Formats: sequence, C-alpha cells, structure tokens
Amino acid sequence: MMTTAIVHIILPLVLEGWPIGSLVEVDHLATGTAADSEILRVAKDENLPVMTWEAFNTDGTFSSNPQKLRNRCQAEGVRAYTPEEYLALHQVDVAGESLRFLKACDSASWTAQYENVLDGRKFVDDLINFYRFVLLDEVP
Repeated sequence: MMTTAIVHIILPLVLEGWPIGSLVEVDHLATGTAADSEILRVAKDENLPVMTWEAFNTDGTFSSNPQKLRNRCQAEGVRAYTPEEYLALHQVDVAGESLRFLKACDSASWTAQYENVLDGRKFVDDLINFYRFVLLDEVP
C-alpha cells in the first residue's frame, strides 16, 4: 500500500513534475564494470552527473585506478561527485530540505483525505514516520 500511496499521493502532490517510469534502454542485468559502463553511458547521453562513493578511500583521498567509475566519468567528461560533494556544491541544507519535504507530505496527506484518495492521512502518515526515521534519524 505504501508504493500505491507514493504513486497516487506523493508523486503528484509533493514531487510534481518528476518523471516516472523505468530506463528501458539499459542492461538491468549488468554487474561490476559492465554496470558502471551503463551508468556512464546514460550519464553521458543525458548530460547527467554521477553520484558515487566508488574510488573514495577512507583517508579522504580518491583512488587513481582508471577502472573506477569516478575516474572513468572524469576521463569521459562526465561530472562525478560523492553525494556530500554534490550537496555542498549546490549548497543544499539537507535538514532544511528534509523538513520542507515532510511538511509537503503532510499537506499532501490532508489534500488526499479531503479528496478521498486512498484514505490519504493513514497511508501518508505512515510514510511520514518512515521518512522522519530515514531523513532525520527520528523515531516516532
């Protein structure tokens, strides 16, 4: 029921404009380097950055191994970041954005209840509690 609530309430009311659907021209069975090649190909074709921890060492440096996805991206002219680098580059306040998202979800649940969509409040409130745990490490 959670997936249904996401599709019928969260996507249209909170994540307006997000495309839904799968990547159909991707080898979904690829593993290892072949999977990295698929990620790189799509990123290059769609002019998208790649977020990856691959090649990141525990001492805060990056591996120079040319086989690593980050290095392959850079060699192909594709922007590659760790999630932390990407968020810092765009000056994203993760806690603030998380709270904004949760507030939008709450508003969507009231709208869903008013419009009688899937018993709106019940399912979205369950999602909100889950999101609070994941995004803010809060236990309801």
